[in-house]
Amino acid sequence: QKAEQPEVVTKYGTARGYQIKVDAAERSVNVFLGLPFAKAPVGPRRFSEPQPPEPWKGVRDATSYPPMCLQDKALGQFASDFITNRKEKVLLQMSEDCLYLNIYTPVSTEKQEKLPVFVWIHGGGLVLGAASSFDGSALAAFDNV
Repeated sequence: QKAEQPEVVTKYGTARGYQIKVDAAERSVNVFLGLPFAKAPVGPRRFSEPQPPEPWKGVRDATSYPPMCLQDKALGQFASDFITNRKEKVLLQMSEDCLYLNIYTPVSTEKQEKLPVFVWIHGGGLVLGAASSFDGSALAAFDNV
């Protein structure tokens, strides 16, 4: 169940996510989806080294999954539906503009508490796969990462 809409200030701008309760852990997690970690690798940036993302103005909506990178869309959707660890299915979008992070953090009363960072890069052999297939809320809730 989605509840509050937490905001986080990054060096590129402010993002608004959502909060979800992980019932089995009796803990809530802040979720921020689709935060860019590089400029879109399109046009003249295709096949060149990554560039930092552009700052944004206002509050960025970080409540929906970003597009998956180019692949066989039907196969990618099938794999996502098959391996997803969420109750709801996500209709995958596809784009060359696919360099985004999904961030899950446990809700804490300690504002300055530093936590370990767990980075998950999905597999798929450059044939299929999308970050939206994997929900990190349980890891954040149970393992405090």
